[in-house]
Amino acid sequence: MNPSILLNSRAMRALIEQVAEAYDYVIIDTAPMQVANDAAVFAKEGPELLLVAGLGVTEKKLFRQTGRELSTLSIDPVGLAMNYGETEKPQKGGYYYYGDESDDNGRKRQIQHKKSEKMKKD
Repeated sequence: MNPSILLNSRAMRALIEQVAEAYDYVIIDTAPMQVANDAAVFAKEGPELLLVAGLGVTEKKLFRQTGRELSTLSIDPVGLAMNYGETEKPQKGGYYYYGDESDDNGRKRQIQHKKSEKMKKD
């Protein structure tokens, strides 16, 4: 069966509706926009689209092209998540910083993070 036909089928819409009733979030991982239009099909049906790109993998021109394609379909992504990011272990000379953050109910809690003075150069 053609995947596009399956994605646009009543059965697929019914499945997504059923899952959406049972869970707060439904995440559908699709092929890259340059490979297939699956993401656009789901984005037209769903409430939100989050773009995911590979740091050092996704070319900027392809990312811009995806943005233009989504714009022509009147789809506004809610955000961007980057994959494949590297982190460094804190170096000597790092420091801690403290602060407060609020959760969705307005409750504050203290946070503590260790920051390294050395940043990875691009």
